[in-house]
Amino acid sequence: GRLEYMGAIVLTSTAYKMSVASSIPAIAYVTLLDRYVLACIMICILLVFEAAFVRDPFADSVALFVSIALFVALQVAFCYTAYIAVPRRAEERRRTERTPRPKPAWRE
Repeated sequence: GRLEYMGAIVLTSTAYKMSVASSIPAIAYVTLLDRYVLACIMICILLVFEAAFVRDPFADSVALFVSIALFVALQVAFCYTAYIAVPRRAEERRRTERTPRPKPAWRE
């Protein structure tokens, strides 16, 4: 039951990643959203292994709380990076680009 559902979730997540990747322009680097989707797929894969190998009810509940904590930590890290760290880096980059350039010798 549970293992089939988790396998279907992993396959659906992978199909989603592939369909989105085919509809956006190809770039040579990994974006923040790519990292987020890959981290979510990895959590799903960990849950597949948990569903396949853990049979003890106590260990199952511990794995549930650990996976929830891992998912919440991923959300917090993504929100921090997307809303605080990336805009801060972009602002620093803009500030350094605003430094006055020396005039060419022929314009003086």
